[in-house]
Amino acid sequence: FELSFPAALPHSLSPLPSSLPPCPSLPPSSPPACLLPASCLPPASCVSSLACSYHSPDPILQRDSWNHFHCGVTGPLLKNTADAIIAHRLDKLGYNMVATDDCWLQKQRNATGHLQPAITFGDVNQLSAYLHSKGLKFGIYGAAGLTTCASRAGSLYHEPIDAKTYAAWGVDYLKYDDCGEVNLNSYAKFSAMRDALNATGRPIVLSYEPHLMVPVSWPVEVGNLWRTGGDIGASYSRMLNEIELANGWATVTGPGAWGDCDMLEVGNKGLSIAEQRTHFALWCLIKSPLIIGADLTTIDPSSLAILSNAELIAINQDPLGAQARKVAAYPVPSSAQPHHPASFAVSSASAPPPPPPPTPVPFAGGGYVTPCQYGKAITKGQRWSFKNNQITSTDQGDKCLTRVGEGVSLAPCKADGSAGQDWLFYNGPDTVSQIGPAEEQLHRRQPTAGNKQCLNFNGTALTLGPCQMEPTKCYSTRCATSLLVEQMWYLSSQGQLISSYTNAYVPPLLEADGSDGNAAFQNPPALRHASDPASLINVPFCLATENNPHPPQPPTPPPSVDPSLPLHVWAGPLANGTVAVALLNTDDTHVTNVTAHWDTLGLPAGKTVHVRDTINHKDLGAAVDSITATIQPHDVAVFKLTPV
Repeated sequence: FELSFPAALPHSLSPLPSSLPPCPSLPPSSPPACLLPASCLPPASCVSSLACSYHSPDPILQRDSWNHFHCGVTGPLLKNTADAIIAHRLDKLGYNMVATDDCWLQKQRNATGHLQPAITFGDVNQLSAYLHSKGLKFGIYGAAGLTTCASRAGSLYHEPIDAKTYAAWGVDYLKYDDCGEVNLNSYAKFSAMRDALNATGRPIVLSYEPHLMVPVSWPVEVGNLWRTGGDIGASYSRMLNEIELANGWATVTGPGAWGDCDMLEVGNKGLSIAEQRTHFALWCLIKSPLIIGADLTTIDPSSLAILSNAELIAINQDPLGAQARKVAAYPVPSSAQPHHPASFAVSSASAPPPPPPPTPVPFAGGGYVTPCQYGKAITKGQRWSFKNNQITSTDQGDKCLTRVGEGVSLAPCKADGSAGQDWLFYNGPDTVSQIGPAEEQLHRRQPTAGNKQCLNFNGTALTLGPCQMEPTKCYSTRCATSLLVEQMWYLSSQGQLISSYTNAYVPPLLEADGSDGNAAFQNPPALRHASDPASLINVPFCLATENNPHPPQPPTPPPSVDPSLPLHVWAGPLANGTVAVALLNTDDTHVTNVTAHWDTLGLPAGKTVHVRDTINHKDLGAAVDSITATIQPHDVAVFKLTPV
């Protein structure tokens, strides 16, 4: 492309702040420490998520099996992948992990209840040892459901035993999907695996897929990285959809807490070289993990060169950890129209204020079911313990959850656990579980009976009601609704008793008409942020002994930029005052100029910067006030601007 540096022109765009929004407050990587000390092991052995910067201070670089091999993954195939990473010297660029996706395991557990690899996959210990002998890390796949998405054994209700299995195998990274009973609140389900991994004593990075339709604040408290949209595909439009969805998370992500736009399709059929270049560049700028999805043993040299761009990888791994966002968009000018931003209809409207959080629900005896607090901000009224069959407030030790007819109350604890204070976690207190009277000795798979009661929260009242069961089809298929969504609870390592109730819609794998449920993620304008009136907010609820006057707020969305305009400017600050800028042409046919102006980038007017072309690896001299590049259709230019 040709490059020019015109003088500043009048325009109305959405500016990048000159100072960064606060990133999640994470501790230094040495010595290791946790964001949430109460939920982790002592700092010397701090492990996995919550979000331990010790284990994932930078976005992950790895190779995953799914996009190319799907259910054809085997241990020997992953060994060949490891050999290819080293042969291509990708490990020298930071790609230090090989991960299996779904289908590595069998549908049934073994006689002792442990996960077991598929016969075609081979010995997991041997594979782990091979990868570690090559200086690489080992990633594995699981799901927070009764089954995985490919109908293999899921980890829901088995988090402790599965986490110990992963640790024994030397796993370094867990990709944790969401299939089967997906409508249980993600905060509850994924917190269970987080706590189980932390309890193993082995550092295991937690990557999870909560199927959130809008950005929320709590993912940084659960894992090191989380998916920000739907499943990607090897098409230009789906790639753009994923990047638009990720843009809404720009004020949430930060060091140790990364938004994951899904695997890279670079090297797979479906994208041109220009589109692959755009794909990789944008993933680097928004600090998404760089997860190779192609077959590295047969990859085209042009695609390999894109994945090997050390300058773009350096932007992805920049220590500031600030996600770039879309700061401006333009239409394509007509042949008679000069490239003059002042004449463009540019979207620069700010997002409306987010709606208020849900109202706490009181119950008898001064109790509440209230929006959960996160991290260090957990209030004293949201901590509980379960001992001698009693659910006791750890901050008001004389108060226990008590059954009163078909309702519940907070009442003084009885020494003998009588007076309706004997409870049972039917799946155990270390996983997501229904809770009911201990004397009923319920098992959740038994048919519902009128005299068998479960603790029930529906968003408006806390009651006792008939215990529910999921239809059999929901054990292996992501159902649009859940009968258990109002009856499952999780007692976290911090002592929060989290309700599985959610007021957020989660798309099923198959809609009622048989269409692909991922289609719900293919309309980014409707999913921009929590303030969208068409969206519902995913706010987890917790049992509490007092009203929470300051519940967590939805994240502040970035200013809105019209996603329908084809010429984009993406930008984000880097360490040492440098700015990374991507100029993107999404139009199908036109070669056109794209311009970025200093005030849009947070740079002062008249400031001179040094321009580095990170795709062609060239120094382009100095620029003042703006930068313009001529971009081919579906292509991109990426510059580092360093103030002089």
